Amino acid sequence: MSSYLQRSLVIGFISVTIPVALLLLVASDFSKGAVLTALGACAVAAAFLTWFYWKSLILPASVLQQVVEDIGSGNADQPIPPRAWGELDRLAVAIENLRTDLRDRVTQAESGEAQLRAVLADMVEGVLVVDGSGEIQVANQRLRELADVWGDILGKQYWDVFRRGPLADAFSEAFAATDVFAKEVMMGGAEGRVLQMHATPFTHEGSTQGTVAVLHDITELRRLERIRSDFVANVSHELRTPLTAIRGFAETLRVGELDEEQRSNYLTVIERHSERLSRLIEDLLALSRAEGRTAKVNPQRIDLKRAIEGVTDEMGPQAESRQLELRRDFAGNTEVWADRLVVEQVLVNLLENAVKYTDPGGQIQVRTEEKARSVRLSVVDSGIGIPDEEKTRIFERFYRVDEARGRDVGGTGLGLAIVRHLVQLSEGEISVDSEPGKGSSFHVLLPKEPN
Repeated sequence: MSSYLQRSLVIGFISVTIPVALLLLVASDFSKGAVLTALGACAVAAAFLTWFYWKSLILPASVLQQVVEDIGSGNADQPIPPRAWGELDRLAVAIENLRTDLRDRVTQAESGEAQLRAVLADMVEGVLVVDGSGEIQVANQRLRELADVWGDILGKQYWDVFRRGPLADAFSEAFAATDVFAKEVMMGGAEGRVLQMHATPFTHEGSTQGTVAVLHDITELRRLERIRSDFVANVSHELRTPLTAIRGFAETLRVGELDEEQRSNYLTVIERHSERLSRLIEDLLALSRAEGRTAKVNPQRIDLKRAIEGVTDEMGPQAESRQLELRRDFAGNTEVWADRLVVEQVLVNLLENAVKYTDPGGQIQVRTEEKARSVRLSVVDSGIGIPDEEKTRIFERFYRVDEARGRDVGGTGLGLAIVRHLVQLSEGEISVDSEPGKGSSFHVLLPKEPN
């Protein structure tokens, strides 16, 4: 017997009444045995009728009532027990169809909810849904990261979760708006995270039911825009200075009456600024190739020691002219998986920087150190050093620690930016240790084996 039948036993009674006079009249005509037989037959008939009524109407109605109650409470999984429902058969079929349809709809809703959770979890944007009373209905993981809120915030009022700060003010404006709302939010000042908020109210029959807010992290976009703006300004400045000098001295040579010594000096200045323009253009092209991933990198197994010896031999005269001691120190295995030309270009740029920013009498050391899966190449100098607050910016384009000195020694300000991108192309890492007045150490990690 099914669980429905077990919960649906009903006891019924049938009352049969006979006038006493008629009973006495019948009794006078029949013997006592006949009366008892008749009474027994009536009792059997009454029991049969009672059982039939209970089985055909009371029990099925009770079972169907229990099924409807279970469906109403959310339990639509258990089907109606198969049986002949008699007069209630059409009602039973209708209830079974209702149960099946409701179960399918619940399954679809649960599947859709699971898909929505998966989408929200994988989104790079933060999503917040607040109903008309200000209660948070949906908040994905990314929103918690961007807003720096943790724990269970569902069901709470948004003003209790976002209490203060620019983001809290933006949420208040967004949820009070009656139309599409957009705002850029600065988190943590000028150097902090930048968020773009878009919020849209949703309505039903003309009444606002709540608001959906989406947060986009545009910090990197704003940083790139700032770098691009600085790049244009720096390129313009770097080009303007030598072009102005070349133009001025050329005009003087053309219209002025100069002796041979003055003419030679002017031509020397023009030549120097022309070389500066040439270096700038070459560095810009090299940086463009490295940043655009169009530089051809052909890694192979090379001996880092031989590459260092070749570059330092070429740079030796330049170091000697500035009275600098250039030393080499090799420790452990020096074989790496890299492009020899790229490694040499990285070395040249690092050594040129060391020579430019180290005072006469100083030292420059190039050394290697074997690691578990890489070899560390270090260029160490005893130069002017780098302040802590500027270490994060030295790899930016056109950034110079000492602006005046950088231009005096002919630097373009692009060397370290080129080095960083070339190291990344080689699947390596670069870092710097420095202390003002005590020199700098640039460390490049190059892999031993292909990744």
